Amino acid sequence: KNEIILKLVNPNETDFQCQISIDGTKLVHGTSTVSILSGNNPSDSNSIQSPTNIVPKISKININTQNFIYTAPKLSFSVIRIPTKK
Repeated sequence: KNEIILKLVNPNETDFQCQISIDGTKLVHGTSTVSILSGNNPSDSNSIQSPTNIVPKISKININTQNFIYTAPKLSFSVIRIPTKK
């Protein structure tokens, strides 16, 4: 599969805006997939009693340029999959 996979971690208790610049490849402008794992508190976790406290949230974002701003939610791990041209 032709794609760039970005992995971003925001350990802060506030959202974080980051400037992303992708050079050296041609992107397929349009829809990219974002998978996010996040919690409300640094101590949040899954357990046998609460196995779905933290579950992946999958959404779509539009990326129409080689340079864009992504806001990483607080206390999160984000994976952005951006399609590229061959």
